[in-house]
Amino acid sequence: MGNMQQLRIQPPAYLGRGRMAMTSKYMSPDLYTLLQQHNYLIQAQMDPTSELSRRVPPYIHHYHTLFPLEDISNDDHPSRALGLRTVVLKGIHQEDGRPHALWRLNGLQIAPSQQLMQTATAVVQKWGPLGLHPNVVALRDVFVSKELDNVPSLYFAYDYHPGAVTLQQAHIRPPGPNRMVQINVTEPQLWSYAIQIASALRAVHRAGLVCRAANLAPSKVILTAKNRVRVNAVGIIGVLVAGEHRDMVKLHAQDLMALGRLLLCLACGTTSAPSLDFCVSKYSQDFVSVVRALLRAKGDGGIRDAGHLCGVLGQRAFTEMEQLHVFNDGLMGELGREVENGRLLRLLIKLGYINERPGTDMTPDWSETGDRYLLKLLRDYIFHNTNEDGTPMMDWGHVIECLNKLDAGVPEKILLMGRDETSMLVASYMDLRKCVETAYTELNKQAGAGWAGR
Repeated sequence: MGNMQQLRIQPPAYLGRGRMAMTSKYMSPDLYTLLQQHNYLIQAQMDPTSELSRRVPPYIHHYHTLFPLEDISNDDHPSRALGLRTVVLKGIHQEDGRPHALWRLNGLQIAPSQQLMQTATAVVQKWGPLGLHPNVVALRDVFVSKELDNVPSLYFAYDYHPGAVTLQQAHIRPPGPNRMVQINVTEPQLWSYAIQIASALRAVHRAGLVCRAANLAPSKVILTAKNRVRVNAVGIIGVLVAGEHRDMVKLHAQDLMALGRLLLCLACGTTSAPSLDFCVSKYSQDFVSVVRALLRAKGDGGIRDAGHLCGVLGQRAFTEMEQLHVFNDGLMGELGREVENGRLLRLLIKLGYINERPGTDMTPDWSETGDRYLLKLLRDYIFHNTNEDGTPMMDWGHVIECLNKLDAGVPEKILLMGRDETSMLVASYMDLRKCVETAYTELNKQAGAGWAGR
């Protein structure tokens, strides 16, 4: 998909026979930065001195590290798509440590009741299998809480996708000077969105469920990565209208028409009075024909159902599949580099437990004797070398080469020198590896861990 352009995954640089750039041993800077940003957003916390932090409680139900994902200073304005007053917060589940997006329905507008809670629980169970679909934001839980504003309210817990934005935020801009609409989407992007949402509708309809037009509005479909879309806030409307008579054929047709309107709004760059006539001059005839057929769902010349839509999009879907496989190959390459780093990290953690460890009353100099002293000298050999002029030698290649040889336990011998330069010892990486395992096993026994480190 389009993520390839964003991450710019490239093959390692070639520096000559038998040599490779150090950066080739780590994931690409773009991917690293993206994952770092995601981790920051997951762990984000409010300024404890801010006015906002006084309003948001330290926890809601089983969730802590709460952080508003939208302005909660005034929730009197209802969502246009849902027609409800909602607040969305990020929270970390106290049991599994996973981040969730908590959608709160205003308790003064939708008062929780035992019947409503039973209905909501049943809806969560029905949507559970759809949580595995790549284009649906998983609905995980529903509960009632009054920690926020001391008003009992119904909450829906969804998977949290850090950095996600809605299609409206990404592609629909206010009119510029002279009231000119700004088009901020390409036709390949629109085809990609159509294919992904068609896949979601196919799975949802096969499960006997409905997305609802509200969840297919530009403000409710989110971009979780470049060109990767997911239908959000599923199940909320289903809970509120559970008692109504449902004509599934009609509701499925409404989903298809909602998709057509979504594509039309994005293509025209506006949610107010989008026009097919405008699309005719900007996009291909194939795209206009698909949008027109969606808007006529179940009617003459319209899309019959989600399966029919997938068939119509079949040729374009192959392009999407090819891009996905290319992107997957790139990610597998990145993963392969990090697997090696994980192996060395485990070794470094063991050395970190052993080196310079304070002793006990029985063995006050535990880390300064026997095998542990050799490992202290090895740490200096790996990390504390200096150049001829006495400046620190920051050679990552030396560090990684030494750690790889230590992890493999090769018979190569090295000269270890004490800090006072009066003692020198010769040891092989094989012997030093045994020292690491012996010392770490001894620590495990003392701690009563009952298992050896990996």
